[in-house]
Amino acid sequence: MARTVVPLTDPTCDASKPREKDYKLFDGKGLYLLVKPSGVKTWRMKYTKPDGRDGLATFGNYPALGLKAARERRAQALELLALGKDPIEQARLDKQEAANARANTFRLLAQEWHAACARKWTPGHASTVWRRIESHLLPTLGDRPVAELKTRDLLVPLKAAEKRDTLDTAARLRQYMTGILRMAVQHGVVVN
Repeated sequence: MARTVVPLTDPTCDASKPREKDYKLFDGKGLYLLVKPSGVKTWRMKYTKPDGRDGLATFGNYPALGLKAARERRAQALELLALGKDPIEQARLDKQEAANARANTFRLLAQEWHAACARKWTPGHASTVWRRIESHLLPTLGDRPVAELKTRDLLVPLKAAEKRDTLDTAARLRQYMTGILRMAVQHGVVVN
């Protein structure tokens, strides 16, 4: 039978002093505050992974991460577990996804596309294409993750070029964007 646990309070967490060995202050539903001999207090949660193995999540140190925030993290972890997802694995996937979004900006994919195409172009043409991309597309789209771009976002630089009555430039910019986005789809950055 599970042991009855009295939930922690902020004064209890504050008053916990280091001892010779690590010890735990339990809050319930797997959450506890691990107090180390060095005086460091760390929030941890013991749980059972969806595959049946034991899991241990570390949320952060007290008091930087308060009791209320640790309970919120526990609630999020329990929610993921209810959906059959391992909270640690999900956090790793979310972190990787965020890193991929930062790595796959329009600017970086435009550079990659330009480098691939420039091999079959003359140096002068390659320079002209990059200059157009740099001056017309990158100011509005450059730092945006490609996966988050919508059609209306892509129309902004085209409409600006049309407004200046540079219709030929607008048509070329559309060709460049099509090539860049086609490459993004082929590399799996964007799912169409």
